Amino acid sequence: MNITPDSKDDWKLIRDEEGIQIYLNEFWADKIKSNHLTLYIKYTRLNGVIQVRSSMDSLLAVITDIISCSRWVHYCSRQSLLLSKVIY
Repeated sequence: MNITPDSKDDWKLIRDEEGIQIYLNEFWADKIKSNHLTLYIKYTRLNGVIQVRSSMDSLLAVITDIISCSRWVHYCSRQSLLLSKVIY
């Protein structure tokens, strides 16, 4: 499976090291008007792409193991399972 950022969203490759690509997308949106001022909110999105040699079942078993998350995910203090039904 190959998942890369959608090119129409103007993603920029900012890092490509050891088989990991990091893409950045910044955009302005949500115009807010208040007392003669117009404010815009700047959004920043990151997308990481890696290639994993594993079955989908094995990968999902690791990702959804909420008990061991803090041992292998960098800076993870806790993880919550939001959806228990996985469709792929």
